[in-house]
Amino acid sequence: LTAARTHLCNRTALESFRKKKGTKAHPFAPSRMVKIGFIGCGNMGSALINAMLQGGISTKDELMGADKFEGARKKAHETFGIRVTDHITDAVQQSKIVFLSVKPQDVDKTLQYVRQAWDDDQKILVSICAGVQIATLRGGLGPRAKIVRVMPNAPCMAGAMAAGYAPNENLTPEEAKFVGSILNSAGIAKQVTEDLLNGVTGLSGSGPAYVAYLIREFAKAGEKVGLAPEVSYQLSLQTFYGTSKMLREKNLTPDQLIKIVTSPKGTTWAGRCVLEKSDIPEVLLNTVIAGTERSKELGVASAKALKAKL
Repeated sequence: LTAARTHLCNRTALESFRKKKGTKAHPFAPSRMVKIGFIGCGNMGSALINAMLQGGISTKDELMGADKFEGARKKAHETFGIRVTDHITDAVQQSKIVFLSVKPQDVDKTLQYVRQAWDDDQKILVSICAGVQIATLRGGLGPRAKIVRVMPNAPCMAGAMAAGYAPNENLTPEEAKFVGSILNSAGIAKQVTEDLLNGVTGLSGSGPAYVAYLIREFAKAGEKVGLAPEVSYQLSLQTFYGTSKMLREKNLTPDQLIKIVTSPKGTTWAGRCVLEKSDIPEVLLNTVIAGTERSKELGVASAKALKAKL
């Protein structure tokens, strides 16, 4: 049901272009079959391609992938049936929206090829390159370039991404919404200002590792009270999944769910007496802060390194 609602919302956002006066000539109107190119067909790029196809955002004929590795190109073509090339300029030339999904150290060389086929009025660059700032990308493409910086996370590879995205000032609200609808096909994506992407990195970008850590320790605790390792792990995994699913689908707050599960003087009450007296809130806060601050540091370092090359 949740997936169906998300799909409907995404399609509604796309179809809204057709209802606006004058959008017939808009380069990003869905009626014009918007071409989307991927520079880099690795794990994250492939996950987004799969989400777009599964969510009905695009057809295979509207997608194109470029990658310097033959294996990546072959896999993308065989898995998704999309056109692939080893020439970045070809993919950019034939696309209205260009996803940049390369390693940060390869951004400068990649932008040199992107620039050769760039058109400020006809194209949008969507970067999922970790730590690469909009100012850096604009330095490679020019001040009028339409750029969206995205901080996705690993569950994108399971169709359950939690991402933040920041469009620069050159995009219209309509164009930013269009990009958002594409990203939401892979999970959820929230529009924020670029300065908040460091916080997104500390929370949801790095968050899957922290949640996996908690699941591991939860499972270990189950073993300590007598459960077989596989039984404990599967119950722990399902507990985290089910809790998240219940919060979302029943529209509950965490406090409401805690109240539902807790009986006076019962087992959950006994466990909470230990949990809520611990320093877990402070540990989690410091964990997210540490990731956020490190994201800031890496962003500054990346900007300096790339500025010297561009």
